[in-house]
Amino acid sequence: MKPGEFSKKIKEGNLGDVLFVYGDDQYTLGKVMKELLEAIVREPYEMNLDICSKNDSLGVITQKAEQMPCFAPKRVVVIENSALFSGGDAGEIVNYLKDKPESTILVFRYDGMPDKRRALYKALSKNADVCEALQMNDRDTAEYVKKRAAEMGMKMTAETSALFVSIAGSSLYVINNELAKLAARGRKTISGNDIEECVSPSTEYNVFLFHGYMLEEKYDKAFKILDSIRAVEKTFIPFVGLLSSKFFPMYMAKSCVNSGMTPADAGKKVAEQLHIHPYAAKMAVQESGRFKIGQLRKSVELLGDYDLALKSGGADAGIENLVLKVYGVA
Repeated sequence: MKPGEFSKKIKEGNLGDVLFVYGDDQYTLGKVMKELLEAIVREPYEMNLDICSKNDSLGVITQKAEQMPCFAPKRVVVIENSALFSGGDAGEIVNYLKDKPESTILVFRYDGMPDKRRALYKALSKNADVCEALQMNDRDTAEYVKKRAAEMGMKMTAETSALFVSIAGSSLYVINNELAKLAARGRKTISGNDIEECVSPSTEYNVFLFHGYMLEEKYDKAFKILDSIRAVEKTFIPFVGLLSSKFFPMYMAKSCVNSGMTPADAGKKVAEQLHIHPYAAKMAVQESGRFKIGQLRKSVELLGDYDLALKSGGADAGIENLVLKVYGVA
């Protein structure tokens, strides 16, 4: 069920004794878990709540689950990010779901998207009350921004809320923080200028601007973005990963066009193979026309090598030289 429906059941006290909360929206996931634990855990908290970590064995879980609640009708055992969602034999814990004490509530939490082919996922889907905290698409996120802004006393149009999302990104945690910054200005109607002046750009938006500046040969503006990332984020790992997601589709698009495909067919192929939006695929085809196939292949390799160097402790100092090579300037 969706988080709103799950929250309603929490308030109504209408949930079972086996619960499963998962998703890639960390803000909503954390919010739901907070609501849930506040509703079902009774004092004394240290006696009626246990947390099991990723690699805890069934023996550890059952030992905690078999304990009686202290001056409360139920005790709660939370199993966080169990390794059994991604592999291993889940048979014993699946069987235990049927035999656990009635006085214990088991809460399975998984940060991200579990493998739906696994036995544990299938068993929980069938036997638990399930909450999916999934990231919204851009349109729904813009609607959320518009609604939250209204709750905070601000008016946004569909256009300004879409601009907000394009700059701030889709993280609801970030969105709520940036809306609070806007609200502190005390303005009732929010303009595009207000958003551009106040809202901190996400890495995705920085990469979007950076890529455009580099293609337009506006290197001074592009390098200012690098300076901003260096000062604020302290690492270029997310930036390099997102830049790779620009160049690999271009490389694939160029390969398709060079093989004789029309630009339209190349765009469809890229969208299907890489599971990206058709518009993003169309842009990849257009932008690939600025490069030769050898340059794009080299760019993908350079970004991959630099990403590996960063993750293994390499320095960020050479990012300017890297991007000049990636865009074929140096």
